[in-house]
Amino acid sequence: VVSTQSTGFAKLESHLGSDRYKDILHLNKKIKVAFVIDTSSSMANDMDKVRTYIRELLEEQKRVGVEAEYTVATFDDTPGVRKAVFRNSENVENYIRNLRPNIGGDCEEKACAGITSAFSSNFLSLGSSVMFVFTDASSKDCGRTAKRIIHIFRYVKAPMFFILF
Repeated sequence: VVSTQSTGFAKLESHLGSDRYKDILHLNKKIKVAFVIDTSSSMANDMDKVRTYIRELLEEQKRVGVEAEYTVATFDDTPGVRKAVFRNSENVENYIRNLRPNIGGDCEEKACAGITSAFSSNFLSLGSSVMFVFTDASSKDCGRTAKRIIHIFRYVKAPMFFILF
């Protein structure tokens, strides 16, 4: 169990104040959370940081009593995106604990494919969706989908946080 007192989340809450902090991270309602994770070989040294960030966020959600549904979408240098949907945070933690980077050639990161994959899992809900994208490179596949992604997020008023390594 991670102590929230030692996390960046506790520092952020202290800086913003409790109400604003809960609004920004959607910690005050029933929500749908998507984690889109780059599992390409270049993320090998960063996967523990990804796991820690997600684990701390899940702990923070538990602390304040958030009800959430979760989607985890992973992308790498291979065709296709893997996606899983969870109803509780313990299953998310077990899933990410077993994530491993796809060791091989480091080519085209497909973050937009991961983002759009999360859309199709009943992730989007007006005013109650939030997405976290973990990557170490710019996406190479957004040419045709960037406008659609922006339009959808504006329509449902969903924030998307990019955690870059």
